[in-house]
Amino acid sequence: PASQDTDRLERWQLFSPTVPINKEEVTLVTQVSLDRIDVLERSMAYWKGPMSVAVYVPSKSQLPEVDHEWKKLYTKKKLQNAIFRTVCSVVAVFAESALDEYPINTLRNIAIEHAQTNFVLLQDADFVPSPNFGNCFKQAVSSWLNSSEYASSVVKAPLNLTGFVVPAFEFMTSPKVKVSVPSDKQELVDQILNVKQTISPFHILSYTESCTMSHRRFDFVTQCECKTLYYPEHP
Repeated sequence: PASQDTDRLERWQLFSPTVPINKEEVTLVTQVSLDRIDVLERSMAYWKGPMSVAVYVPSKSQLPEVDHEWKKLYTKKKLQNAIFRTVCSVVAVFAESALDEYPINTLRNIAIEHAQTNFVLLQDADFVPSPNFGNCFKQAVSSWLNSSEYASSVVKAPLNLTGFVVPAFEFMTSPKVKVSVPSDKQELVDQILNVKQTISPFHILSYTESCTMSHRRFDFVTQCECKTLYYPEHP
């Protein structure tokens, strides 16, 4: 049977940051399977800040494996991107056998544990962060904490218990050539409202009931019109 006790999966710290990490920065936290590491590297092209990544190393063996030494060497060789060796924490998690399911929540938690900053951006490896997201987010949070809306709010949750929802968007078709993501909000809105629309809010065209279990749609109109952080309406 597949291993259900994911805490027993062997893990190994491949890389730790080699430069001091400013706690006021935002850490991109993600997880990915080793055979999809190229997907993560595409996303990294748009991220210049610290990262914390949990890499799942699958197994082809039908029987439980205990010796992962050769996999450690192979995994380290596979991760050649320079950012992995400077501002990134990378932890490899090894499957026991081919029967193991992808332990997504375990991987996320491991990546969160190794983040060294006050804020983390939790995203899947195939998502691309907005250019300059970290600086824009810090400015938005600072403005929000000093706003009259926050001052008059009934519940003021401490920042370490506060989650900020980041809306997601998607290309309507797979680009045949390499394209750049919008550089700012205005450029994003222009591409969505353009007659030759190429981008849409995530899942707005293919939304089904099952989507509510993972990626719920957001209020696109409010998000476009709002210039600051705001409290979303609960569905």
